[in-house]
Amino acid sequence: MFQLDKEHVMTKRTQPQPFKFRNGYRAQVTNPTTKKRETKDFLKHRDAQLWINARLYALEMLSKGRLGGPEQCTLAEFLIEYAHSNIIANAGYVQELNRVSSYLEAAGMKRIKAVKVGAVIRIDEQEEVSEKMAEYLKKAREAIESVWELRGELASKLCSELTRDDFAQLISTMTLCGNSPSTIQKEIALIRAAFNEAIKNWGWTGFE
Repeated sequence: MFQLDKEHVMTKRTQPQPFKFRNGYRAQVTNPTTKKRETKDFLKHRDAQLWINARLYALEMLSKGRLGGPEQCTLAEFLIEYAHSNIIANAGYVQELNRVSSYLEAAGMKRIKAVKVGAVIRIDEQEEVSEKMAEYLKKAREAIESVWELRGELASKLCSELTRDDFAQLISTMTLCGNSPSTIQKEIALIRAAFNEAIKNWGWTGFE
């Protein structure tokens, strides 16, 4: 005989359920952060239940922080978000976008670039690079192939899976491939600043 596990039963029991209200159904969900109750009325029970499910999921993601928290996004996705929200405001945004792009490209994603529209600067995917730039990037990758491979591995990992050892290995590999101390310091500083921003302002509580 099929049996539901205890955790599933408890979740089902404690999840808010729509209730009859006037000529339809009322759905209610309490925001765990603000403790305020959200209410919406529907004609059909099914629509009310779907709304409850959607709001509970949205509130859960919100409680975990931006991007759903470190358990929900890869380093590549995290760096893209950081680029949009923080890097574009920095004076050295061109160089920092190039550093982010090295992780994206290593993970098989498109590079990003800054685009100026009037007085506004925004970030967009870089569809193509010039033949000269493509040749330069190819030679740069070949010169530090092991660094390139490691960046790809790190970029594809969930942020919650990254460890200090991962970045210690990155520093060691970059050093062995001949990257200058300044180049290494700037790359690590970018990643450190991004994680500090997430901990301070993105709601990534409990993340180290």
